[in-house]
Amino acid sequence: MARRAVIDIGTNSVLLLVADVGEQDGSLNIVEDISEITRLGKGIAGGKGLQPEAIRRTVGVIETLTTRCRALRADSITAVGTAILREAANREIFLSEARQRCGLEVEVISGEEEARLSYRAVRGDSDLGLPDKAAIAVLDVGGGSTEVVFGKESVEFRKSIPIGAVRLSEAFLPTDPPPAEEQKKGLDFVLERLSELPPLPTDSVFVGVGGTIVNLGAVHLGLAEYGPSRLHGMRLTRADAEDALRLLASKPLEERRQISGLEPKRADVIVGGAIIIAAVMKRYDLEAITMSCRGLRYGVLFDRYLR
Repeated sequence: MARRAVIDIGTNSVLLLVADVGEQDGSLNIVEDISEITRLGKGIAGGKGLQPEAIRRTVGVIETLTTRCRALRADSITAVGTAILREAANREIFLSEARQRCGLEVEVISGEEEARLSYRAVRGDSDLGLPDKAAIAVLDVGGGSTEVVFGKESVEFRKSIPIGAVRLSEAFLPTDPPPAEEQKKGLDFVLERLSELPPLPTDSVFVGVGGTIVNLGAVHLGLAEYGPSRLHGMRLTRADAEDALRLLASKPLEERRQISGLEPKRADVIVGGAIIIAAVMKRYDLEAITMSCRGLRYGVLFDRYLR
């Protein structure tokens, strides 16, 4: 067994997975699974690049997480960066800070690679109980981008769209709470971008990963505390997602933070993320999406360390 750590640095959050991996027999034992919202991509819609305070905040969290990895005696730490680091003209400042303060070489992955790894996270997850050899479609709503992937034996289509919960919120939802006309403009914008995508393969199982859909599920259940055992593999219906969106969009920020099931630090961008989920379900006329609490970080682990 080898102890592997993966850090996923996103536009909205930083996630850490530490697991003991049987690289020959495929066994997996999760040691640590942590998510911290750092909002590295604050201001992404304005195209101003990474803000100094966002860099300091995010690198500080990564430094704490890498210290934790070393305390747990991880044999390796792999760090990947996604949408905001793909786009920011001043990303080298962040990468240099991470290198100097944390001893990490952050690999900035392409949108297509992010989509492939999100698919790998779902395809490699036996706990989801998906039918053997089923055609699957994976939706990963992040802070800065959304990935859609189809495949059966392997990936057949993958697309990364530069729309995410942070980006959509900043660009289309300036009012608190956002009125119906702002929500509609955001929804129409997402639907226009989704119109470029091909039809789903026949009989696909649709799986959603990422903090947005998991929080919608938690809000639907009214969970007092985050419980992946309750959420992982659960089906979120289109009606449930739309009900959660209506509730979230009806409250001003401070009241929204108090809604059971919602991660308070996500309250300012959850409506934007929920609009993206609603748009995807409308685009593909989905009755429900199966939720996964295991996203990109698991895909990296499966792809690099498990046969």
